[in-house]
Amino acid sequence: EFGGRITALRDIARGHDWIAKPNREFLQPTGAFSDTGFGSWYEMFPTIFGFGDMDHGEIWQIPWFVLNSNEQLIEMEVIAPSSGLKLARSITLGENRPEFIVSYSLTNSGSEPLSFMWTCHPLFTLFPDSEILINGVKNWIQVDPLPLETSSLPNEPFLGVGRGQGAKWWNARDERFESITLRNQRHGDLVISASPEVQHVGIWVDNQIYSSSPSIAIEPAIGWFDDLNLAIENGTSGRVEPKIPQTWSLFFSLR
Repeated sequence: EFGGRITALRDIARGHDWIAKPNREFLQPTGAFSDTGFGSWYEMFPTIFGFGDMDHGEIWQIPWFVLNSNEQLIEMEVIAPSSGLKLARSITLGENRPEFIVSYSLTNSGSEPLSFMWTCHPLFTLFPDSEILINGVKNWIQVDPLPLETSSLPNEPFLGVGRGQGAKWWNARDERFESITLRNQRHGDLVISASPEVQHVGIWVDNQIYSSSPSIAIEPAIGWFDDLNLAIENGTSGRVEPKIPQTWSLFFSLR
């Protein structure tokens, strides 16, 4: 399965799928993130941009291996070609509750410590009345389009992003997000939180600049922001020692 991608997140009680659908079938990867059709959920590693010519990292475009799969759990892993680091991801459904845990483990089989940046990249459908509620972050830096500006997150439909446009924000570096809620009156709440290792979060809104319908990527991250080289410089990158796995988790619930 290319990229270990997640193509659906269904709330059975409400009959709603939170995941935005791509505008076309996934293409044979060429290295350009447009091959994905701008839908589904992928993992970005060991960077988003920069660090050579990587476009949204490298592991979204290569096969992942399924280690275990049943009705409650799926475990997969992938080896990053540029570093040999092994990223394992397990998704565990809650028992009798609409929630799940995504657990990650990063292993360095080499002899030297290595730096990394990681973020998940789920694209969720965005509606005109969707709300984004954030605990822990008041100040945001708009990084796309430039110039960089610090402000609160716009309280407008589609976060003020006009049709045919896109925009991205990152939390102010010294503020740690605690949880993010994507809310819609009809479909309820999708609540995302993380273990302490995950201190940063990016938000990308695509109002049909690439996607076929408005969507939002909520991107909890290790490393700030978008470029591993920048994260190394500002001291926010992850670091994995030889033979000592790094672990972190995300927590999702539907309410």
